[in-house]
Amino acid sequence: MTLTVKLEPALEALIAARCRAEGSTKSAIVHAALRAYLERNPKSAFELGEEVFGKRGSGRSDLSGRRHDYYAELAHAKRRSRR
Repeated sequence: MTLTVKLEPALEALIAARCRAEGSTKSAIVHAALRAYLERNPKSAFELGEEVFGKRGSGRSDLSGRRHDYYAELAHAKRRSRR
């Protein structure tokens, strides 16, 4: 796959200097940097399943992300009904 990325001139110069020092290519340097970044910052289980959490039975697709809001609404409604 080919990917085009816009770089600041200073960053491009750093990459070029590293390529000369290591005898490597820009692609190899960027590939290694992206792989290292992605391995350090994997998605959490919540991020992987976020679109399906909370949908079953409730009909609300955002239930897992806004559960605190919904609980607060339920508690508020319960207090109002007691009055």
